[in-house]
Amino acid sequence: MFPLRFVQLFVHDERHQQLKVKFQTGRTFYLQLRGRSRTRECEFGQWVRLVYRLRFHSAQGAAPATQETWALGNCEEEEDDEDEDDEADSDPDP
Repeated sequence: MFPLRFVQLFVHDERHQQLKVKFQTGRTFYLQLRGRSRTRECEFGQWVRLVYRLRFHSAQGAAPATQETWALGNCEEEEDDEDEDDEADSDPDP
């Protein structure tokens, strides 16, 4: 664990879902999200949202709500809807 004042977080590559962590010492690390393919995109979106908030929250007072921000908040609901659709497809009609 490192205090946030000693690191900077960046989105390095959205397509490959990579984050960049840069320390005050100059050392840089690249992190790639690994997770279930069904939720990976949503989880990376949440990381992007966190990076944005950490970078701009203190300077502007709050992160603006965008359409993408609202979509990120609905990740769990979308997953539940997909699960229900999968269950409905597997149940034969009587």
